Amino acid sequence: MKQLSIGVVGVGRMGAMHVRVLRQLEHLYDVVGVFDVMLPVARAVADLWGIKAFLSVESLFSACELIVVSTPAETHDAIAMRALAAGCDVMIEKPIAVTLARAQDLLAFAARVERRLMVGHSERFNPVVRGLKQRLGETKLERFESWRFGVRDARVGSLGVHLDWGVHDADLARYFGAAGANSRGQYGASSECASDCATLVFDRAELRLDRRGSERRREIVAQCGDISYRGDLIRQTLRRIDHLSGASEAIVLGDEEPLMAQAKAMALCVAGGESEIASGYDGMRAVELVEPKDTPAGTSRLSAFA
Repeated sequence: MKQLSIGVVGVGRMGAMHVRVLRQLEHLYDVVGVFDVMLPVARAVADLWGIKAFLSVESLFSACELIVVSTPAETHDAIAMRALAAGCDVMIEKPIAVTLARAQDLLAFAARVERRLMVGHSERFNPVVRGLKQRLGETKLERFESWRFGVRDARVGSLGVHLDWGVHDADLARYFGAAGANSRGQYGASSECASDCATLVFDRAELRLDRRGSERRREIVAQCGDISYRGDLIRQTLRRIDHLSGASEAIVLGDEEPLMAQAKAMALCVAGGESEIASGYDGMRAVELVEPKDTPAGTSRLSAFA
């Protein structure tokens, strides 16, 4: 694969991690530079990695083939459209957009300008998820459950737990075939979607989300007949349990950093190869799965840097 010229828009905690990973993949990427509305932040990251801090997104776009968008979620789709319009392929951090309508608009725009659109559902590259996917192949699960508990990050602003965390597990439920093409989640009776706690129930999946406590928990259970798999996404452990015999087996997993694996998959996707990375369609479906049914069909689009 040829080296791709790439830039990162938004270099807070997550964006800075993307820059680190991309700089370590010099055979795949030429990291041209970064842009952030907070110029001192952009310059600090640029100086650390020996790249350029651009003064406008337009100048960064014109120098790149591929753009990573790692800004506040409310700005994802607006910035991505500008990058796509400039002729760049785009990878957006999750969620692809804060409403289904806006995600659909972005997907349609990417199709019109014939550029690739990818979404950073990086849990696909967690060693637990990759190990489970390898074990299951194309087998559809009978049941998928997840627990994602922890502390609310103040940087997400008003973003509800369904968009902040829920899209991760909704994407995994789809990835393992437990939330089909016509699935739409139902929120538990006591759950407020815009709050910090929710339970999202599908025919064959149940996702539990809670940002109210100090306990960090990211676990999945996948049921397939008399066999279940229990994974800890933080400790990166996976066990296979045979419920007939009672036998339990620890599965040996890889240790590649998820963002590193995702960056490699991103390059493969841009080159036209088959890749595990979430597509724009995957990102849109994750938002569709978690969006409450009473959400208005459309909202006004936010300006990226108003």
